[in-house]
Amino acid sequence: MKIYCTMFAAGTRRFETGTPSFISIYAACSALNLLLEIGVEQIEADLTELARFTIQYGQEKGLHLIGPANLDQRSSLVAFQVGDAAKAEAMLRDKKVIVSAREDVIRIAPHLYNTQEEIQHALDELAIVLKKI
Repeated sequence: MKIYCTMFAAGTRRFETGTPSFISIYAACSALNLLLEIGVEQIEADLTELARFTIQYGQEKGLHLIGPANLDQRSSLVAFQVGDAAKAEAMLRDKKVIVSAREDVIRIAPHLYNTQEEIQHALDELAIVLKKI
C-alpha cells in the first residue's frame, strides 16, 4: 500500500470529489503510529484500570452506577444515575469538566490521555453538582 503516493483519476474526473483532505492523511498516519507504538494491549489495560477507578471512586462518592460493575462485561465508558443530567452537564461544563448527558445519566468516558486525578476531579465535581440540583 502506497500511502504517500496519491493517485488522481485521468482527465477531468480528478476534480469530481474536490480536494482531498491531505492534513487528515498526516493526522491519521500519526495517530496510527502512536497506537502501534503504545500497543493495543497496553491501551486496553490502561482503559480497564481507569474504568475500575471510575466505578470504585464514583461509588465511594455515593454515585449510583448504571450497568454492570464487572469490567469483563463493559467498556471503559461509565454512567452514573442523575436526576437532571442536562443541567448537571451544563454546571460541570462551567467548571471546565467535560462529561456527557445521556437522558438521566452522566457518562464519563476515560481515554488513554486521561489520568486518575482527572477522573477523581470530575467525580468530585459531579458529587458537588448533584447536591445543588
